[in-house]
Amino acid sequence: MGADDYLVKPPSFLVLVARLRALVRRSGRTGCAEWVVWRGGTEVVVTAKECSVLACLADQVEQVVSKQDIVSRVRDAPSTRQLNVVEVYISSLCREIDTPFDRSSIVTVRGAGYKLIHEH
Repeated sequence: MGADDYLVKPPSFLVLVARLRALVRRSGRTGCAEWVVWRGGTEVVVTAKECSVLACLADQVEQVVSKQDIVSRVRDAPSTRQLNVVEVYISSLCREIDTPFDRSSIVTVRGAGYKLIHEH
């Protein structure tokens, strides 16, 4: 039950994602049902798929990421049906990490995809 890693504040999204991946590899598990992310010091629990979508956006902060790019990173073989699933994950993430804070960090860029806005 001891800690084996830590992040200094404010954590870099890239460092956070790399550390999470390393923890999963070390644990020998292929994934988890729930992940914890933080927004402004507040813990927010998300699913493994939501975390993967968020990590995809975090890898390219302030840049538009297409649904196709998200699907190709989160799943192996993109299909039209899976593109619609991205909307479900984005909607869920917005409810969990945006709505309670009355600030949008995930923005829909109509016809292009989504982008994560860096909070100042």
